[in-house]
Amino acid sequence: KEIFRQLLIEKPINPNIARLIINKFANNALLSDADSLISIVRKESEDIDFFALEMGRHFTSRMVYDKALAEYLLYVSENPTRLEFVSGRIVGFPDSPEVTNMIIKTLKKSNLKEARIILADLYFKQKEFRKVYNLLNNDSIETRYLIDFAYDLISENQLDLAEEVYTAMLRSNQDKIIMEKVIFNLAYIFEKKTITDIDPLPISGLLKHNT
Repeated sequence: KEIFRQLLIEKPINPNIARLIINKFANNALLSDADSLISIVRKESEDIDFFALEMGRHFTSRMVYDKALAEYLLYVSENPTRLEFVSGRIVGFPDSPEVTNMIIKTLKKSNLKEARIILADLYFKQKEFRKVYNLLNNDSIETRYLIDFAYDLISENQLDLAEEVYTAMLRSNQDKIIMEKVIFNLAYIFEKKTITDIDPLPISGLLKHNT
């Protein structure tokens, strides 16, 4: 172990060698040793999320879900375009009350916008639709998430809440393209409320893995 540690503190650090060494530790269930070595690499290389995605996977496989969650959040903080993928990993954790409560508590404490969206995705899985709306109805969240959420509510037959979401958007948004989508979907809701034999819409997914 000390030999590997010495290799990793050499400057400049070779990221390929670092990954090889750390992966060997992780694959042999030496996660604390791997974690220690990762801290060295992150500090010396200033690569904040180095090996975060991989460690999230390793911790998950060993059912160390709190540390897996921490690594995934670190990764998505530096790679926000991978939010959909990361959310899928986190929402895919076991449904046990202990794990779920840990996820919710951690996400609520996080200052990341992405954590807010992941929490909304988890609430959607639990069919806590009002909680999803409360999270997404925020200026810091992109409008597209709210649009997708309302669209999915229709497929969940939550027509009143979907109508409420779209109506609020109609009053507050000036974007022409968004307004066209909102008006079209409101018309669909009104039609669906009066005609019961319309084919249901496919679920778009707040994030795609909800499909």
